[in-house]
Amino acid sequence: MGGSLAPGYSNIPADVGKEPQGPSPLPAKTVEGIVDLVMPLYYTKEQITPEELVAAKKLWRLIVNNQSEYFFEFQRELRKAGGTPPELCGEYLLNLWVLRLLDIHPQAKPLFEKVDRTKMRIHFLSMMTMLIDCAGDDPEKFKKSLQGLVKAHGVIGVRSCECK
Repeated sequence: MGGSLAPGYSNIPADVGKEPQGPSPLPAKTVEGIVDLVMPLYYTKEQITPEELVAAKKLWRLIVNNQSEYFFEFQRELRKAGGTPPELCGEYLLNLWVLRLLDIHPQAKPLFEKVDRTKMRIHFLSMMTMLIDCAGDDPEKFKKSLQGLVKAHGVIGVRSCECK
């Protein structure tokens, strides 16, 4: 695709949306193919290992219980720089998640404009906790939970191929 990067979007080439010249560089001319192209490299379709699941559960408990050393270090550094850090690790995580989502999917911005951030944080943390808890222990419950999440997002216009 070549070209410079669009201002404000570090991973969206400036020529996105323009008429392609020559054969298409996309692996698939579908929405799913395009979504696959813009997803960060750390998004994977590989199965997670039992060890990775244990580590994810441990990390998630630190986040939910506001005990993450990484978050405490972030708070200290932001205070040193004169900033005001979020009080809760979950709030920080949700803000990061939304910023990353909007970086790769800017058209989702209207979905967050009139959202109660406190309710969103509580819902996000409870949903993620439930998903991580049942991921390795109850694959059927995990699958049903993900399907429910995709359906709920479908109601607000998110396509299933965008729920990766």
